[in-house]
Amino acid sequence: MPDWPLLVVEGGPPPSWKNTRGVGATLDKAAALAGDMKIKRWFYDRKQVEEWSAWAVVQMRSQWAGRPSIQEPVEAVVRVYLPRETWLLDSDNAIGGPFDALGAAGVLGKPGERKRGAGDSWIKWHRVTMAVDPSNPRVEIALSPVPGWPIPPLVIYLALPVTPQVGADFLAWVGTNGKGGAQQLEMWREACLVATRETAARVSEELVRRGHAVVCPGAVTANGMCFNDDAPSHGEHMTADLHVLRRCDGILALDLDEGLGAWRESTGAAQEWAEAGRLGLWRFERLDDVPDRLARQTA
Repeated sequence: MPDWPLLVVEGGPPPSWKNTRGVGATLDKAAALAGDMKIKRWFYDRKQVEEWSAWAVVQMRSQWAGRPSIQEPVEAVVRVYLPRETWLLDSDNAIGGPFDALGAAGVLGKPGERKRGAGDSWIKWHRVTMAVDPSNPRVEIALSPVPGWPIPPLVIYLALPVTPQVGADFLAWVGTNGKGGAQQLEMWREACLVATRETAARVSEELVRRGHAVVCPGAVTANGMCFNDDAPSHGEHMTADLHVLRRCDGILALDLDEGLGAWRESTGAAQEWAEAGRLGLWRFERLDDVPDRLARQTA
C-alpha cells in the first residue's frame, strides 16, 4: 500500500462551493422532543467558504509533506466531526469542500492543475460518516488506491548529478597543486562516473521491473565524452536534455550512490526538476514513490 497519511482538516465543519449559500442547518433538540421538527437554516457566504478552503489547503499540504500528487483512481473514506449533535450537514456538502481542497493542495491531480475541483475526477468511490466532537470539529480523509485499477506505463526521466561537469573550481585547484592534485582529480572523476553509471543501471532496472520506461541522459554523459575537448558545452547538453524531458511523463531525481553527488547541488538536475514542475509532470525524489503498476495489476 502507498504511504499516504490520514489527512486531518481542523477548523470546524466544511462549507462547500456547491450552492455556496444554504448549506447549513440546525435542529432545536428540545423543540424536536416536543414534536416541533422545524429546522433553522443559515447561509455561508463566499468569504467563509474561501477562508475555510484556504486553511484546508495549508493543512493538507503540510500533512502531505512533499509527496508526489496522486494521479490514479482512489477511494476516499471521510469522517466529519461536528461541534454538536443538533448540527445537520448533508453528506454531499460535507465532502464538497474537502474534495475541492485535495486538488488545490496538490494531493490529487496533476501538479500543473492545482485548483478547486481538480482532484474530484480521481475519486471513484467515497463513504461519509458523521460524529460529534465539540472540542475539535474537523474532517478526516483516508485515501487508498482502487484495487485492481491499472496504472498506465510512464516514461520516467532519470535525473542524476554528473558531478564532474561542474568541477571547474576543483580543476583550478589542481592547476596550482601539481601532479598529486591531478591524480586526485582523476580518481575523483572516475569514482563519480562509475557511481553515475551504477546508479542509473540499478534504478533503471527497478523502474522497468515496475512496468515503466526510462531515459537517462546522465548515463550517456557518464561515459566520459563530456571531458573531450570537442564535447558539447553544458548549455548544449541541457538544451538536448530538456528537449527529451518534455516528451516524458515524469522525472525521478536522485543522489548518486556512495554519497558522491547530491542532485539538488547540480545545476542541471535542479533545472530539469524545475522544468518538470512547470510542465505539470510527475515529480519523484524517492524510488519508492514511483507506483508499481505491475504489482497493482496482479494484486
